[in-house]
Amino acid sequence: MSRVNHSLGKRGLPSRSLCLPIGLCPRARTSVTRSGGALRSVLMLSLLVWLTPLSRGAERSDVMRGNILIGEHTRSTAVADVTVFKTYGRDRRLDFVTIVPASDDEVWHALTTVEGIQSFYAPKATIELRPGGAYEIREDPSAPLPKGVEGTKVLSFVPKEMLSVTGSAPFPFPTVQEKKTRWVFLLDHVKGGTRVQLSMIEWPVGDEWDEAFDYFADHNQALLEALFKRFAEGPVDWKAKGIRVSRPVETHRDPNEKLWRVDKSVLVEGRPDTIWPQFTTSDGLIRWASPGANVELRFGGVYERLSNPTAPKGRRGQEGTHILCYVPQELLSYSWLAPIQFPEVRKGPAWETWRFTQPSPGWVRIHYTAIGIGAGKQWQDAFNLLDRRMDVMMGNLRAYLTK
Repeated sequence: MSRVNHSLGKRGLPSRSLCLPIGLCPRARTSVTRSGGALRSVLMLSLLVWLTPLSRGAERSDVMRGNILIGEHTRSTAVADVTVFKTYGRDRRLDFVTIVPASDDEVWHALTTVEGIQSFYAPKATIELRPGGAYEIREDPSAPLPKGVEGTKVLSFVPKEMLSVTGSAPFPFPTVQEKKTRWVFLLDHVKGGTRVQLSMIEWPVGDEWDEAFDYFADHNQALLEALFKRFAEGPVDWKAKGIRVSRPVETHRDPNEKLWRVDKSVLVEGRPDTIWPQFTTSDGLIRWASPGANVELRFGGVYERLSNPTAPKGRRGQEGTHILCYVPQELLSYSWLAPIQFPEVRKGPAWETWRFTQPSPGWVRIHYTAIGIGAGKQWQDAFNLLDRRMDVMMGNLRAYLTK
């Protein structure tokens, strides 16, 4: 059984407090253990080390890419092992990893629907699965929406593979509540179920952010533990707990809307740390993707591929597009602007996602997915054209990376 620590932190926050991402709450703070109760703590200090990225079907190494890894530990409860990775330095981040005994379809439903959230973590939620759509979750359906939870939203997604959302923070962290945290869930099918990685990316400098980083490092494994328990033991019985489950909030959309999708993949020799800059810097994109580019690698940052950078404004290519989410050396997602002959599609939403995985040492699989949500012949024509153009672009990418 997990042990609960009710001590207060620097900001007077009890460890059993009411906040996980987007307003979810950890159930307990537990000791760092392995199955059998043996304490496992790996402390490393290493500058500019190579870290194997989380790849489809592969286990993560004990070190992380290009930064100083301060600590990694796995803690066990009666039902789940959750490994926590803390990375410091320029790309400070938190990662939580577990294997859930369920299919990727089942895990996806649990994370992206009101019924799914109610099955393992909270009795009330508002979810609209589209970029900019609500992703608001709370434990007490009779209470007002907690400060910081309102306005949490979906940033990007690839069905059954990736979900990115903004998150809240507990009450002692008002700046973090206002600015929000960034969450990326990555799902991979593995033997025994689905590997779920929760990454928290982009941590500004400052005392409050430092303390919030430490708080989430201690508490956020509770979300993955609850997800694991839902499939290992069954859904939460809120009625038995005396809590009324609220009805799903209806979202109104065109019944003719559908999800449009294009997928491409290429396998090349190399390492993610050398391939990543070719997608996330202006100079890198100009080398293989377009004559002009503007890239600012941050959530909400500019991401423009300009096929005709000297043309009049509005006719240069991917203008005004921006980064939706990223996980360094693993995933990049940004908005997509259709060609001018498709005005309805240009209204969006549409986005592109690149995933970088290592099926074996020395090889990187680069998988591209474009997704749009809309209705009408323009959407079909636009995605048919994109499909053909991406065949050419993937060929250019392969040629550039293998020359």
